[in-house]
Amino acid sequence: MVAVSTKINRPSHVVWQYFTTASNWRKWYGSALKEINPAWQHGAKLVWDSGGTSPIITFLPGAEIGLSIAGRDTTFVFSPEGNSITNLKLTEADPPGGPQGSDGLKRKVELEEMLRNLRLRVEAET
Repeated sequence: MVAVSTKINRPSHVVWQYFTTASNWRKWYGSALKEINPAWQHGAKLVWDSGGTSPIITFLPGAEIGLSIAGRDTTFVFSPEGNSITNLKLTEADPPGGPQGSDGLKRKVELEEMLRNLRLRVEAET
């Protein structure tokens, strides 16, 4: 399992709104969402521009979203810190078959970069 986090200098409702706007994903995630079908809710599916889907396995409005992306359960937890900062924690389960040695460190660096991109985008665009 890999866990990373970042503090975003915006209120949690602003970060949540940015995160749940499908058109923003290309900017920070690296892949574009075509749609969320039927909507952001437990059991729905993220439909990727490149094809394929990822189910929403956990959904607590304003607080947590769990996805199954490429066979890895990935959870985003949004925690307010006062009125103007959001702690965003991302936890990703090991791939099927268990961790892959140094790949775990490489993946942690990739996830840290992804959250950094999200933080920079939210702070610049909201």
